[in-house]
Amino acid sequence: MENRGVYTVFVTLMLLSSVLLTINVVAQDIGSEYISFSTNRNGNYDIYMIDRHGGNLQAILDGPADEIHARWSPNGRYLAYASNENAAFYDIYVMDMRTQQRWQLTDHAANDTNPTWSPDGTEIAFTSNRREKYWVYKMNIKGEKLTRLTKGEDDSGPAWSPDGEWIAYNTLQPDNRVYLYIVSADGRKQKQLATTGGKGRKPAWSPDGKKIAFSSWELGIGLKIVTIDVESGTLHRVTLGGRVPAGPAFRRYSPAWSPDGKWIAYVSDNLAVQHKTFLYVVDAAGEERAESIQLTTHLSTNISPAWVPEPFFSVSPSRGKMTTLWGKLKQHE
Repeated sequence: MENRGVYTVFVTLMLLSSVLLTINVVAQDIGSEYISFSTNRNGNYDIYMIDRHGGNLQAILDGPADEIHARWSPNGRYLAYASNENAAFYDIYVMDMRTQQRWQLTDHAANDTNPTWSPDGTEIAFTSNRREKYWVYKMNIKGEKLTRLTKGEDDSGPAWSPDGEWIAYNTLQPDNRVYLYIVSADGRKQKQLATTGGKGRKPAWSPDGKKIAFSSWELGIGLKIVTIDVESGTLHRVTLGGRVPAGPAFRRYSPAWSPDGKWIAYVSDNLAVQHKTFLYVVDAAGEERAESIQLTTHLSTNISPAWVPEPFFSVSPSRGKMTTLWGKLKQHE
């Protein structure tokens, strides 16, 4: 009897270890595979996430207002985003993914959007038109110590460098062309990197800080995803783009690097469906190596991709709880 009891305990421990190992492996796989984005498939913009293969679609935040431009804190615990839930304008909010608590960081009669975290998680840069023109600002995570960093004609899409020293952004110059700039985190220095030739969209730093992905206009092709080497200024085309015969050009924009630097997610039009956009993912080496993979097919507008950091899955509820705490599980359409 004693031996049988020892055997039962041993088997139970082995099974428990196996389950915990499986959960850990799945969490690691999920953490490297998921992309969050905003979609208006239910009317207003909600925040969802989907895996890199276009499956396992789940709602993260699906309130009655718009929630857009979601960005994850470096430790994966917090989600910054813009919402118009309390006003006719957009403000910056932060959500604690562990406790589900949310708080408002800005409250101004202007549109505060496009939050981006500093690498140490202590500050958030964003764009605002509180002085009529859109400029880049930064604040701490309590919404205090507001600092203006840029003063162009129209500045957009800030992205913090991995070393915390620079913030990339697009700016409209007096010649009506959009340029890619970087500004130091204290706002004292700035440098032009490239001309997009058209309305650029949201630059994104590679995880190693050596490159920036952004959208650039090319005659006959439209907005395409390119990367620029920050040191040399060398450009590399990631998406080949294209135009249907006698038709409009594709627009491809809002790139987002995967944490390992191997993939770039982005937004693209589908020329067969007007006023709808879809998420794609492509090998960071470009479409010359492999074609882009379409992730969303729902006839809606899908924007603001951001890779979900792996630490998120260690601070969040279980996947089962996610569907009850954050919204009903939605099937991929």
